[in-house]
This record gives sequence, C-alpha cells and structure tokens, in this order.
Amino acid sequence: MNVVVSGGRRVLFSFFLAAAASLVACGGGGGSGPGPTPPVNAPTQTPPTAAPPPVPVPATMLPGASPTPSAVPTDGAPAFASPPPAGAGKTNVIFEFGIPVSSQYTYANRRRPEFVSPGSQSFGIVVDKGAQAGAIFNVGASSPYCMSTTTTVYCRVYEAIVKGNGQHDFIATLYNAPNGTGSALSIGDTGLVTLTGTTVTPLLLKAVVANVKLTLQNPAPPVGTPLKTPLHTLLTDASGNTIADDSIYNPTDLLYNPVTLSSSDTTNGPLSHYGISYQSDVYFVTARYSGAATGPITYSATCSNVACTVQNAILTP
Repeated sequence: MNVVVSGGRRVLFSFFLAAAASLVACGGGGGSGPGPTPPVNAPTQTPPTAAPPPVPVPATMLPGASPTPSAVPTDGAPAFASPPPAGAGKTNVIFEFGIPVSSQYTYANRRRPEFVSPGSQSFGIVVDKGAQAGAIFNVGASSPYCMSTTTTVYCRVYEAIVKGNGQHDFIATLYNAPNGTGSALSIGDTGLVTLTGTTVTPLLLKAVVANVKLTLQNPAPPVGTPLKTPLHTLLTDASGNTIADDSIYNPTDLLYNPVTLSSSDTTNGPLSHYGISYQSDVYFVTARYSGAATGPITYSATCSNVACTVQNAILTP
C-alpha cells in the first residue's frame, strides 16, 4: 500500500503499511478532503493458504455515502484526512493503494512493484493470522474509502488493532467482487513486523493467476527441419486483466501461484524453460522441435496454490 513519503509525495502503486500508536498524520500536496468513515471489524478470518475463503461482512461496514474532497487532482493521489485516535492500547494501521482505471491500464502504469488489478472491488485484511479481528472493505470509484482521478482510484482504509508487544502480521487480499467474495486477484503478507511509533513497512501484493493461454508462433513446422519457435504465454487474473504477457513490459515480481509449463514430448519438443515464478518469466519461452516425424506435441501448464484454467498449444509437424 501507499503512504506519504518525504516531501509529501505519494508513490503510485507502491504498497505500504503505516501504523502509529494513536493516529497517523498523512500530509501531502493537492488539497485535502474528509477521510472515509472508520470501518467496523468483520468476524475473525482464517488466513489464506490457497484461495482465501469469503468472509461475511456486516452491513454496518458498507456505508453508502462517498466523501466529497474539496480538491481532487487529476494526476496525483488525493490527500486523505487522518484517522481518529485508535483508543487505549490500540494502534491505527493504515493501508493506501491505487487501482488503475481499466481504460488507463497501459504499459506506463504497469511499471509498478506489485500487482493491482483494475478488477479490484474489495480489500480484505487478516491480522496476526486471525488472532485479531480482520476487516473487509468495498473499494472502487463509488466506495466511501476511495477518491478517483482520471487514471487511478485511490483508496485508504484503516484498522484499529490491539498494539500488544508491537509485533504483528498482516495478510492483504484484493477480490474481484464486493464483500470479499468472488476470486482473489492478488495476495500479500508482511510476515512478522515490529510497529514502533510511525512505521512504514512494504507489503507486496502478488498476482493470483486464474488463466494461462499458450500460443505457438509456428504450430506446424515441416518434418525434417529442427526448429525453435516462441511459445507465447499470457497470464490473466479472475477478472480477465493481464498479469503478464510476453509482448509487453512485465515487472520482475513474484506470482502468488507460480506456473509450471509442460511438454508431452520432452525428447522431440522440449521447452527452453518450464518454471514461471515471476511475471517476467513469460519472456523467451521457446519450443525446440527436433525435426523428427512424430505425433502432435501438447504444451500445457499447471498453477500451484490456486487452480487455473489453461488453453493448451499443440505443435503438429
């Protein structure tokens, strides 16, 4: 998530978590506006081990009125008001992030250090592996937790947690449907972090691959001539938005559910590499046909952690 850094500048799509013993003051340029209504805790959640389970959300967590900022810039993050004091023995944990507008989901705004899908509709947080109550927030252009610019919907949510010894773990998930339902689009885990004073901790959201599409550049090579042909690999999320595509820029970010490619004939049609653990691993996947007279060779894929659908590619000499 994204917090104000030095000079009041905000970093687009850079996910951070901020905590303060009483309240966190987030300054910034571009005017100011009222902050979202504080959320009500959802029931304790089970941390995701594969696909996160849906968590019911009380109606009180979903207020209908949106904040009206006094000034919302068109090319930068709006300024949000600080949350109220967390209360005795508690600390406010703040999550800020930007959801790209679908029509603006271009090469330029994919240059980010994690995956935030334009299909994101709700955001869930699990605190201390479920030992403390977590929360679900509906997010998007009409959400009371968000403000829109021409390219990005900026969202800010906060959760008051029991401070304890200051060591906590946070698991964040973006979903493609309201109320923490539907499918997970990206998942991140801080691991155990120590919150002292005002703390900024990176929280990297990893893309959840829902669909793999494989396409051979030359699916029908002539028999008798060895050939190396690209196996184009397209990874998309549960909303159909691109995670990685070998024809565009892809950051070197880990996937939540790595993809393993396969060949039905590793003698006559092996691949240059089989593992896709990072978004950038989709580059330069090559099928190496031996030239032998053989039957069709099928290239397929499987996803770890979360199942995905696969469109196979078939090489027929």
